[in-house]
Amino acid sequence: MKKLLTILGGLGMVATTGLTVVACTNKDEDESTGSKFIDDTGDLNITSETLLNWVRENSIGLNNIAKMKEFFQFFAVAIMNPPTDKDKDILKDIVPSESSNQYALEDLRAQLTKLWGNPGEIDNTTVNGKVEQAWRQKADKSKEDNGEKKYKDVLKKELHKQFPWVKNDYDTLVKAWKNNERLTNSEYSAYGMLTKKLIDGNSKNVIMNQNSPNAIQTEWGKFRSAFGGIKVSALPAELEKATEDKKNVALNLINMTGGTEEIAKGDKASWSLSAIKWATKDIPAIEGTPAKQGTTITPELAADLNNRLFGSKFADKKVSEITDEAFGQGRGTGVEQHWTYMSSQGRQLNSNSSYFDLVSEYPNLDPSDIKTDSDNEVYGLLTNSQRYLMDTYFKNEKPISVSEVVFKSTNGDLTKNINGPAFLNSTTPDAKNWQQYYGLVNFLENYVLGAESKEGEPQPTNDNNKKIEGSSLYKFDTIFANTNPTKKGHIWTNKESTQTILPEEWDAANFEVKAPDTLISMNNPGSSSMQKYAVYDFLASETKTSKKLSDVGSLDDLLGKYEFTNTAVVDAIKQSLKNIEKEDPNKVVEKSLFKTLNLIQSLDRRDTPPATPGVRENEQPPTNAEPKKVYEVLNAEQGIIAFIDKDGLHITKINGFELLKQDKITAQKSFGFTVDKKTYMEEVSKLKRLNSLKDEPLGLRRLVFQDYANQIWPNPNPTRDGVTPPDFIDKLVDRKDILKAKDIGVDYASINSAISNEYEKFLVNNSILNGTSDTTKSFYGFNVIAEMKKEMTENDKDANKLSKNNIWLWDYIIKLTGKSHDELMQAMFKFGDDPISKQTKKDLRQLLKKLDELPTTNSTNAYNTGKQKWDQDIDNVFNAMTNPIDKKNAPKAKLTDGEKTWSTIPSSKLFDPFTTTTANGSLQAARFNFDNVKNVVLPSQNRKGVN
Repeated sequence: MKKLLTILGGLGMVATTGLTVVACTNKDEDESTGSKFIDDTGDLNITSETLLNWVRENSIGLNNIAKMKEFFQFFAVAIMNPPTDKDKDILKDIVPSESSNQYALEDLRAQLTKLWGNPGEIDNTTVNGKVEQAWRQKADKSKEDNGEKKYKDVLKKELHKQFPWVKNDYDTLVKAWKNNERLTNSEYSAYGMLTKKLIDGNSKNVIMNQNSPNAIQTEWGKFRSAFGGIKVSALPAELEKATEDKKNVALNLINMTGGTEEIAKGDKASWSLSAIKWATKDIPAIEGTPAKQGTTITPELAADLNNRLFGSKFADKKVSEITDEAFGQGRGTGVEQHWTYMSSQGRQLNSNSSYFDLVSEYPNLDPSDIKTDSDNEVYGLLTNSQRYLMDTYFKNEKPISVSEVVFKSTNGDLTKNINGPAFLNSTTPDAKNWQQYYGLVNFLENYVLGAESKEGEPQPTNDNNKKIEGSSLYKFDTIFANTNPTKKGHIWTNKESTQTILPEEWDAANFEVKAPDTLISMNNPGSSSMQKYAVYDFLASETKTSKKLSDVGSLDDLLGKYEFTNTAVVDAIKQSLKNIEKEDPNKVVEKSLFKTLNLIQSLDRRDTPPATPGVRENEQPPTNAEPKKVYEVLNAEQGIIAFIDKDGLHITKINGFELLKQDKITAQKSFGFTVDKKTYMEEVSKLKRLNSLKDEPLGLRRLVFQDYANQIWPNPNPTRDGVTPPDFIDKLVDRKDILKAKDIGVDYASINSAISNEYEKFLVNNSILNGTSDTTKSFYGFNVIAEMKKEMTENDKDANKLSKNNIWLWDYIIKLTGKSHDELMQAMFKFGDDPISKQTKKDLRQLLKKLDELPTTNSTNAYNTGKQKWDQDIDNVFNAMTNPIDKKNAPKAKLTDGEKTWSTIPSSKLFDPFTTTTANGSLQAARFNFDNVKNVVLPSQNRKGVN
């Protein structure tokens, strides 16, 4: 007898699309398109024999592994349908906490059961509801086309052709069609809906009380009834000793006006809109549950509430004597004197604002009454399953964001020869001649290079490693992260630290600003191989040393050492310098010329010094010359390097580099409403507050998202500590925008706080704006959330291609259950001990093992193959050269591999999602162990399919 394989000990189902018929006997069966795991009664069943035939007949092996996508379709059905014996449900005890199951969704089993739905229901949110809708639409269309009397006959004929082995009965064929849809439909099958749930589903909103005018009026009415006979001046004392019911009325108003932290008389830094502390009521002991102490109304809090409600008005009036109209016009104001925060409704606080304007919503006083909204999600706040997939993507792909300023080349082919004349070739001795390279050096010295001071001397004013006061921005960042379109993309001249005759800004004709929309990663080449591997090599090097620009050089060397061959160009350079001798007595501009030429020469990637006929007399090249560097480190602290690519000199910054450190990685965390209700509510509130400002015209919320270091002042002032910012800083960024951004009152660093790698969190949080249809986008165009989803699902609708990580669902369940691959195989599919079962199990193991390795091996292979191709491209250019001098000058130096080089990045710890403190705490699912597997014989438990 055939051993019947069962899923979760109950539901015998499989999902396939267009399978080759097993043991076909007639033409009709050859033309069928229904799953062969649907039996002759229309139910979904799978036997060891049919599963083995599915593997063999479809050539499902290492050469056709894409067919394994169908395996995950019926695996999804299995996951969504628990066994009748709940003790055998592998997900029954999976509950997230800080110390375990950190990736599990809350109420996971209940959510999956709800997602599956009930047969026959019409519900857009469930698998069964979607299937039923699709069938009714199909039946209605047939009825419309063929009439009431004939439509069933037409459908029956069509379905019998699709399922020729199924009993030729209308109801049975309809059941077969529905079961086929539950398994194979790309949009609403079990796999399709589970994918949307685990990858696309965001954290749920929290149901809160709205601080609307009607709500304020209602709560004010309750307060007036409770304390009507009390004079306003005597009210604080009464609040302290209020009975429970009256106290709860007061606590509600405390929450509606900013929470329990003292506002009216406290220091401005003592209260924060980003971390409001809510009042709670006393909870009595019930059925053995201990009582919980709520908020105590202290003398300070009582006085503070009195001020929030009435200010200095109505002191001699009883509360009952204050009319609704009078309270509306005269309730406590002056909040703007204590806080510059923008109100939660998006309005700037002003003299007419009241403390009710601080918050837009507040929770119930009983924490147990606070619930999440199952129908409302908050985009950007990752669920635990999304975080698992993001952690997996981050670890495998190692994504990096960069932004660049490119000093343009204007002459020659930089793939064949890199030298000064490729950049400086003007024959006109005007100001633009020297402004080209002097502008470059002024940019490097005032935006890029870290200025150094001697011991005992004050820090230089142009220290580029010091963030702009009151913001999270370095000067380099302001070129890209700027709310003002007239400043964004501009490079301004610093006339304070350097006496200069440059114009106000560097001529944009000399450079190009690049903020790529995509991330560099193991699979993604970035804008070029040069960029990708130089950036990763720098990361691996862990260098702490930055290059200093050398100004050593002589104009007499232009035709020799610096390889200028056009005398008209050389004459123009000399004449343009002579024209400004009076304005530049210290020859700062001429020194900038050689700083530029020496930097370019250090990046020419030659094996030896230049071979030119203009070598100075008696100057001999060194015999032990080493290959030139492929890139130079201009600022090791900020992560800024320089290299020359085919379009020019790239000044490339790793965005968020200061966060890309091992000591910034913390232990694994969990996130959820039941895990930490306070943190959950805070993060939901912050994202909602930001999202409420999506139409704000200046795009200020971009500054908040950019504030990954949480550096924006809690109480910003353009003349903080009495120091007026330099004019140069005011050119770089509109500081008033930074002030307004802080007024939004969001602690950026706490959003998605469960992400333990700070750089990963930086990428995620800067992607949130780019993942919506809002007009306001991030300063950077990348979207790591979309890249993660693509990794898991890009080929879901193509039967012949795998997505890069097609085994994600299998690995996710392994991570949740703590089972090995073999244990999960046996738990989900009860294999017998007969030869067919053994062979099927063996074949599937091999395929799953291969799939399990693909995400990591594909990423590493793509990375190494890309480097090999780049090396080959360099060789091809060199080998095509015929002139010996051209070959001598060719930029053929390559990045070498070894310790602390690009080749070590695939195993880099910088991209670990969290620190590992236990032997089994790593992200990677346990690898297969096939040597000691025993076939366990279990009784088959088959449940028929549903209709």
